[in-house]
Amino acid sequence: MRRVGRLGDGWLGAALTPDAAAEARRTIEAAAAQAGRTVDDDRYGMRRIVAFDDEPGRDFGALRRRRPDVYLAEPVPTGWAATRALIGRYAAAGVGKFVIRPATTPRSWTAFPAAFAAELSPLET
Repeated sequence: MRRVGRLGDGWLGAALTPDAAAEARRTIEAAAAQAGRTVDDDRYGMRRIVAFDDEPGRDFGALRRRRPDVYLAEPVPTGWAATRALIGRYAAAGVGKFVIRPATTPRSWTAFPAAFAAELSPLET
């Protein structure tokens, strides 16, 4: 995180809780200040996946192995309502850009983007 603050023009995190993302942002801001620079407020982002109850073969073993300290429901919300709530928590932590993808291959590549737009577009600022 300190390197991002010293050299980067933004940050895109993954597999962090909102609290951990807020701490990462504070670390980046402190390192940037030490280097005599800033990272614009709109340059902090998070990659997230969204899961659905009806997904066959849903397995988050790789995430569990990588981050055994994180309660799985937090980084992997199930459904659009949980995803909106999690995005709200990230926004409150100072993270404002998001890359959202499905946890598994969607049953329909037509339905998923349509639902994505309907469910998450209202959050745009």
